[in-house]
Amino acid sequence: MKKLTIDNNDEVGYSFAHQNILNIVSDNMVSVSPEQWNLMSIDEKSSFVRTKMNEAKVLNDKDSYNYWSLNLANLSSDNLKNEGKSM
Repeated sequence: MKKLTIDNNDEVGYSFAHQNILNIVSDNMVSVSPEQWNLMSIDEKSSFVRTKMNEAKVLNDKDSYNYWSLNLANLSSDNLKNEGKSM
C-alpha cells in the first residue's frame, strides 16, 4: 500500500499508510522475559535481536537500533568463541 501511494504521488495516502505501519509496529513490539531469554539458543537470540533492530529502524529509534546492533555483535562474538571451544 505504501509503495502504491508513493507511485501515485498520493501524499495523504502515504502519510496514512506510514502512520498505520508505525502504530502497528509500536503496538506489537516483541519481548521476552529474562527466563525465556536464558532458554533461547544463540540463533534464537540473534533472530530476536534482528527483529528488535527492525522495529527500531521502522520507528526511527537510533538509540534502540544501536543498542540492539551492539547486542547482536556481542552474540556473534560469543557464538564464535563457543564454536572455537567445541573444535
